[in-house]
Amino acid sequence: MAIIYTYPQKTTVSGNDLLVITDSATKAENATRSLTIDDLASYIVSNYPGSPINGSGIFNTIPLWTPDGKTLGDSIITQGASGQGVTVTGELDVTADFKVSGSTVLNGSLTANGVSQFNAEVNDKTGQPGSSGQVLSSTGTNVQWIDTVSGSGTSPFLPYWLDGKTLGDSPISWLPINTPQPKLTIDTNVSITGETTCLDDITVTQALLAPDSTTPNSETPGTPGQVLTSTGTNIEWVDPTDVVSGSVATLIPHFQLATPGGSDTYTQSNNIVDFDWSGSSGTYEYILPSATAIPYRKIRFVNNSTITASNKIHITAPGSETIDGVAFYEINKPYNGCAVWSDGVQWIVIQAKA
Repeated sequence: MAIIYTYPQKTTVSGNDLLVITDSATKAENATRSLTIDDLASYIVSNYPGSPINGSGIFNTIPLWTPDGKTLGDSIITQGASGQGVTVTGELDVTADFKVSGSTVLNGSLTANGVSQFNAEVNDKTGQPGSSGQVLSSTGTNVQWIDTVSGSGTSPFLPYWLDGKTLGDSPISWLPINTPQPKLTIDTNVSITGETTCLDDITVTQALLAPDSTTPNSETPGTPGQVLTSTGTNIEWVDPTDVVSGSVATLIPHFQLATPGGSDTYTQSNNIVDFDWSGSSGTYEYILPSATAIPYRKIRFVNNSTITASNKIHITAPGSETIDGVAFYEINKPYNGCAVWSDGVQWIVIQAKA
């Protein structure tokens, strides 16, 4: 067989065209074989995934793989003709940090989910880039950002938010430090839930309610050394030196009727209890309030001639508390009595009539 060193060139390839190959798997002397172009293409696709790559697209559009993994099509991202700027025509989902080294223009809305540094919704009111010096502000977490603040006010009142973006006058007026008499004026009730320190005088023009008070003790300023006290939670504050005025004066007694086998608990705010006996002989129990609930309170107990050795009154400490280290103190004489005082843990008899 003659050896041909050159063959005519074919410029148009067909899938049925034959290629001359050497079969490496045969041991015959003549291992020359033929192979079609289509067979070779199938072998490449099967053994080299992703090849060949084909498909089509629009100029300046970033391509993306179609589901078969070997064909390209158009994505939703396009690049500017000059190579500067990228446009995304659909939703952009960023699963890691999103950093912008230049300016950002919002033509719609931007919502941040779970980002503590930007946990709010930015509202684009105009659909246009911001102007020089424009600032977005928000009145709280997850509250819409606004680009303008409206409202009006009266000097020297401090402003407050009416609806999150409009300001009006608050009940607080302030004369600055550079005025002849700087001061803060509040024209309504004030509720203070924590500790407050004032470095200057406070002038009260109406009644002042102290904590745990339902009504004020006085609408007039106090005197030097005057101290207000209260006998319990939500009990009116009183001046302990005042023995006649006020609804809970210190020497106005609570009159208590004692009966044989009876028992009552002392809940009144008076600091004197006057006992009167009714009925046959026996023992009456009068239970004190908790010494821990009203520390440093002093209560006096007095009785008339109806209390005798046969008609006994037990002044009893509540629960596991004690009075002079025992459960109760006994009154069993006419015109007798005692005074007890709470040290915050127990009751102590500080005065007893012999």
